[in-house]
Amino acid sequence: MNINQVKYYISAVDCGSFSAAAAEHYITAQGVSKAIADLEHEFGLQLLVRKNRGVEPTAFGKEFYKQARVTELSFDSLEQFARNYVEAPDGTPTLDLLICAPSFIGMGRVSTNVAAFVRKNLGINTTVSYGSPSQCLTALKSGSADAAISLGEITVPGIDCDPIGMIPCGILIAKSHPFAAMKSIRIADLDNLSIALWPDHDFFNAAALKRLDQKGAAIGPAPIEADVRDFTEFLGSGGALVVPYISAIDEGGIQSVSIPFDRSEGIATPLCLSNRSLNPAPKVIALKRFFKAAKRFISESQASEILTQVQHVSNTR
Repeated sequence: MNINQVKYYISAVDCGSFSAAAAEHYITAQGVSKAIADLEHEFGLQLLVRKNRGVEPTAFGKEFYKQARVTELSFDSLEQFARNYVEAPDGTPTLDLLICAPSFIGMGRVSTNVAAFVRKNLGINTTVSYGSPSQCLTALKSGSADAAISLGEITVPGIDCDPIGMIPCGILIAKSHPFAAMKSIRIADLDNLSIALWPDHDFFNAAALKRLDQKGAAIGPAPIEADVRDFTEFLGSGGALVVPYISAIDEGGIQSVSIPFDRSEGIATPLCLSNRSLNPAPKVIALKRFFKAAKRFISESQASEILTQVQHVSNTR
């Protein structure tokens, strides 16, 4: 299986025909048909039902499509990250920055833009990677990461954690959900929803639950695994996932949509910059001073502006 086969299959399902899918990729309909037939032969399962006026996915094909969409978007992000990577000249200080978040669609683009933002404002070349809360703590304590950005505070001895902004919360629901067309959601709307928390993101979950509890929303989160199938089934059954809301990285993956809480509800979590307390490097001190400076406390709109502006610069470079 290769990424082109995956892309051709997605287009065939979206367009409903081989010929329309072929037009999107500038190849022949026979080429699309053969690529998908090769996939079916490899799996021993039928992906599409061929009809006189097009194609339709089988039950297996529908499930394959859901994960194929995530794969396609992740591949595109990886490709963009590689294309925009800048090698640091010898002797130039490099900041190893860890973002405390599980894998998500668009992570390659965010890595590129965050690194470009730091380089543009501080002249420091930056490598950006991702990790779970436990991985972040291990990396900070061992010194393999200079600093970490997290949603939610890190309250661990030996780690300095400074708020650098506030990011609003929202919910992730299926595009077929009755709430999908809403511009914002209120706490009262949660009463009839099955609610789950973002898997493997303990700092954010603790902060979000604390804020919701302060607002009188007592939530008993439903269990959910960090797995595409589990996400899909949970959202497909009408469930909602509490997530951070940053419009610039809302990719609408796995047929879902993010809706922010109404601003009047005040449901937000702190965006924090953390580092090892003992002898922080000058590049870390410079980064912390930059964010602590007047008018640099990051809001959702400012975070989105940073990502979209830097992306425009990197795409036109």
